[in-house]
Amino acid sequence: MRNVRRISASIVLLLALAVVAWASQPWKSKPYQQWNKKDVSRVMNDSPWEKTDRVTAAWKTKVLTSSEEVTGSVSEYGGSNASMNGPAGLGMRPRQGSAKFQARWISAKTMREAMLRQGELEGKMTPTMAQSELAQTPADYQIFISGKDMTPFAKLEDADVAKISYLQINRPKGELSPVNVKFDRSPNGTRVIGIVLSFPKTLNGKPTIAANANHAELVCKLKGTILRFRFDPSKMIGKHGRDL
Repeated sequence: MRNVRRISASIVLLLALAVVAWASQPWKSKPYQQWNKKDVSRVMNDSPWEKTDRVTAAWKTKVLTSSEEVTGSVSEYGGSNASMNGPAGLGMRPRQGSAKFQARWISAKTMREAMLRQGELEGKMTPTMAQSELAQTPADYQIFISGKDMTPFAKLEDADVAKISYLQINRPKGELSPVNVKFDRSPNGTRVIGIVLSFPKTLNGKPTIAANANHAELVCKLKGTILRFRFDPSKMIGKHGRDL
């Protein structure tokens, strides 16, 4: 009898956890018109349609001198091979910062719902405008790359990014090149805010991302660093099935 009670309690606990997990995924639990700011943030910053990559920012390298206070571990300042000249391990040595980049799969309906709902919550568009925008399905897969520091892209043009970027998917030929690259710049055109890369949904009459694909990695081979954003199409499931 005691074992039966334990099993029943376990089943109840599992069901409760399942309900919590479902509720924490707003793209499955409720229509986008009911999303609040927290729901929107979850979709845009912590969902299968969003990936981040933090890399060493060589362009931020700074030389520390013995007169500067040094904190943190050795690895924080270039690893165990960093120069440690001078008394007490101080002296001239390089310090490299890091940079975080974010990639969002913005052609997915779920991600577009989040962006449009954000516009509604911020008073930048009406529900009618949002629905009209949502009805326009992108012809290609679109991924938006952004970051607080877009320095590596500052001197590049559309064609340059197209040459150094590709989508690695688990198909025989592997690499899929972008068919279009579009820069999003500040109003005065001096600062790069983000970049949209578009990839074809079909090639030679066949889907570029198979129905059973579980790997789609966006790679950008920038000078001095490589960005990698690993998406899993098998987990990019919206209210009506796979959503890319």
